[in-house]
Amino acid sequence: MKQYNVGDVVFISEKTNPAWAGLGTVKGFEPWVSVEGVAVKMLTGLMTGKEGSFNANDISLAQFIPVTREELKAYDVVRLTRVAKSYENGWENSWVSDMTNHVGKVGIVYGVGDGKKDVNVSFSGDKSTWGYPDFCLEKLTTEVPLAAVKTPVSTPIVASRARLSEARAIALELARKNPLVNADLVQTELTKRGLGRLGNAAGNLFYGKNWKNTNTTVQSTQGSARGRRIIVWEYTGDLSTSVTKSVQVTPQNVKVGTRVALGPGYKCTSDQSSVGVPLVVTEIRQGLYPVRVRFEDGPKKGSYGLCSYAELVLL
Repeated sequence: MKQYNVGDVVFISEKTNPAWAGLGTVKGFEPWVSVEGVAVKMLTGLMTGKEGSFNANDISLAQFIPVTREELKAYDVVRLTRVAKSYENGWENSWVSDMTNHVGKVGIVYGVGDGKKDVNVSFSGDKSTWGYPDFCLEKLTTEVPLAAVKTPVSTPIVASRARLSEARAIALELARKNPLVNADLVQTELTKRGLGRLGNAAGNLFYGKNWKNTNTTVQSTQGSARGRRIIVWEYTGDLSTSVTKSVQVTPQNVKVGTRVALGPGYKCTSDQSSVGVPLVVTEIRQGLYPVRVRFEDGPKKGSYGLCSYAELVLL
């Protein structure tokens, strides 16, 4: 099962390949040994316009977010989402039939137009540069909104990763009642909630500096374990902070440097283990996901993401 679709925009990091770092569109697939090869035509970077082949595990899906005219600048990569009516919603320009050919396609911002909400965009294969309304454009970003989860690919690997996130969240719930936790206790809760079995992913369940091996074992009650003994883990982190009683973040009470956490408003079911993890605000911008945050602890420590105000609470 393919991880990507033809036409997806993907990101190649400098760490993966410095010469090919940038953004590109998926053009096709190649049968590599044991992994999937993905043919990508570059949109940005040193190799703009050239096509290369990459290990599917070494590239990541880029995301598009709604923007306004004021948030765009020359050379930004955008996607046209729909057809607009001439002068719709205050747009000071008209729609012509040739523009419809580019709906769903990715283009490059040439500059902002003279009219209100007007953005000049150039699309590959079209010598004309038309002015499009900003409300029909989405800007490409490699910073994925934390709640924006791509529809899971139906493979055992992806299913296992999603289940592991659920299991880690359950382990924290159990630790709030009793800091001593083992894989059997977590599996019992997974089964009660109809979330399936961890399988081999159980080996990565107690991940992070806050879980301590007690050097004590108990006999597993799971039939698949065949009577083997499993480790009892102790959670040594601070569980005193309750995000359910914290103050929700608003534009008035947050600024760069504010310590926050994902709270009850964060509805991503496959990443509930991130709820309550300390974050720090690094930037506040406009748009649907205006708050840029950095993880201060946990498996994602040092990584960044974009959030809405409703998803965050103050620490």
